[in-house]
Amino acid sequence: MRQVAKILLACPPLDGARHLGQKIRMNSIRALTFGLLIGLLTMLSVPVARAGDASFSFDGAEYFLRGDEAGIREFLTKGETFEKWTTLISIREYRSTDDPRAYAFQLVKNAKASSPNANGQVMENAEAGSYIADFLVFSEEGTEPFFAEWNLWRIEKKGNGLQAVQYARRFYNITEDTAKELNAARQKIVPQLAEVEIPE
Repeated sequence: MRQVAKILLACPPLDGARHLGQKIRMNSIRALTFGLLIGLLTMLSVPVARAGDASFSFDGAEYFLRGDEAGIREFLTKGETFEKWTTLISIREYRSTDDPRAYAFQLVKNAKASSPNANGQVMENAEAGSYIADFLVFSEEGTEPFFAEWNLWRIEKKGNGLQAVQYARRFYNITEDTAKELNAARQKIVPQLAEVEIPE
């Protein structure tokens, strides 16, 4: 596990200004986690009704609605399941908080609380009033297959609460090239996530 962390954390830091223009102010902090406190997020959400096999496109792939409950819609690409997936997108709505900045930093803080040795960062799009939390988590020791999960969350105000869109990607076969792959994906996905229109 230590070698895995060392490989992935070798990624150079993200240049926020290059990816999102001068709107971005990046704040970097240290964070590593073996588990994200998703339970807290779920408790803050409320039901939002959706029906059918809705889909939308992101980064050249089509994502299909595979989960819809408690204010969380989860999308996977065709052929993938919750038991094993490579990329996942979720859309979440929260009515118990309306501060996107505080929420973004709380996500990374939750990761840091679990394990304090990896990188996490929060980026601000001042013009849009949104924040992106960027962090890496790992499955628990003994998980088969073991994986590293990279997360991007875009959080913004919606009505009296918040709306978040999560992009997650799992890396199952971790080698010395994984860090390069992760950084290339980060540079490609961050600006797309910053501007993607969230489907209703």
